[in-house]
Amino acid sequence: GVVPVYAFGPGAHLFTGFMDNTDVARIIMKITSLNTVSFPKVTATAGY
Repeated sequence: GVVPVYAFGPGAHLFTGFMDNTDVARIIMKITSLNTVSFPKVTATAGY
C-alpha cells in the first residue's frame, strides 16, 4: 500500500512524499548493499 514517507540525512532524497511500502524496503536494501534478506526459522511451541 501507499504510505507517507519522510526522511532526513544521507539518502533522504530517495524517500519523498507517498511511496509504495515495498519500494521503501527495496531502496533500503539497495543503499545498504543487501542482496537478500533472510529470516530466522520459526518453530511452533506447545500452547500456541
